[in-house]
Amino acid sequence: MLSLTGDVTANFEASGAESSMRANQKITAARLSKLVIEEVRKHSECDHVRSVGFKKAARHSPDDPDWNPIWTCDGNVSVPELAIAIARRFQREYDLI
Repeated sequence: MLSLTGDVTANFEASGAESSMRANQKITAARLSKLVIEEVRKHSECDHVRSVGFKKAARHSPDDPDWNPIWTCDGNVSVPELAIAIARRFQREYDLI
């Protein structure tokens, strides 16, 4: 199961690795949260993830994301690596309005 998660995580990382020359789409926090959670819910290892919010981040270069995810999970468990990879993919595609 760990290797499957690793493969899936690698696929999510690679799928968003487009040219940094492209400007990110602008999106509201509510819409972005819905998109991220819809993607996370497709994976059983992320069942304990309940929600995701966002904190604006300072950009030090044009390639840096302008937000960071803030996760809410059931129980005393960490956020799955796959959920983090999904958020990273969305960071490469979207900036918050």
